[in-house]
This record gives sequence, C-alpha cells and structure tokens, in this order.
Amino acid sequence: MEKTWASGALELLKHADEHINKEQAFDKRIAFISIDNSVETAIRTFIFMPSSLSKVNFSFKEKDEIGNSFPKMVNLLSEKTSDKIPGIEFSDIEFYHRLRNQLYHDGTGLSVDKNHLEAYRTIGELLLKKLFKIEFNLIILLKTSHFLI
Repeated sequence: MEKTWASGALELLKHADEHINKEQAFDKRIAFISIDNSVETAIRTFIFMPSSLSKVNFSFKEKDEIGNSFPKMVNLLSEKTSDKIPGIEFSDIEFYHRLRNQLYHDGTGLSVDKNHLEAYRTIGELLLKKLFKIEFNLIILLKTSHFLI
C-alpha cells in the first residue's frame, strides 16, 4: 500500500519513469521535470507533515521562512535530516533543480544528459525511501525503467 503522504511525489516519479528511456529530447525533458517535481513535492511534504509522522520538528517560523523558495527548503531539510538521508548531497539537488529550470524555461529543443537523468532519479527514489519509508517494487521498476538503483 502506498503511503498517502508520499503519493504525489511517488506518482510524479512513476510519470518520469514512463519517459526516461525514450529517445526524444521532449521525453527526456519531461522525465527530468517530473523528477524535479517529485523531489520538490517530497521535500515540501516532509517539512509540512505532522512531526508525529516525520519524527522531525520543523517550527512554524522555519516553515514560514522558506515560503516557496526551493533552496531554502533544501537547506532546511539538510539542516534537520542530513543524518536520516545518507548518500544524498543536498548541493546535487540544487544543481539539478537549476538544470531543470533551464530546461523548463529555456528548453525548446534542449535535451538532458542520460547520466543526469539517472542520477536525479536515484536522488528522488532515495528521498522517498529515507523520508517516507517507501519500498520500491523492483518488478515495476524493471518494467518502467531499464536501470536499477
């Protein structure tokens, strides 16, 4: 059963999987944008979910100060959870988010490197695993994405 709090981020990651191995530049852009949306949704959801579920206390002031700023969300998550999420470099998340912004805002005809796609996809999955205790079904991953993490 999927965890309700993580369902939006998980759905976006699955959408990325539908496009990630297609050869068209459009599909690679859509996959990357969906991965970024999944990462942002996961981070925002984790910060704003009840601390009884997350086991991390984010104060009202901290939540209010981040507003809609992606870098502030990433920094807050890093400050509070770096021990919960080994293997993730938070600077990589910001790098990939900036790349996503270029693709989204200036992306006519641009594509994204397969290595960037796979690396950001790995980060998205790790966030869901570590923050929400989501276990990924390898059979589904094999059908939708031709790489394993």
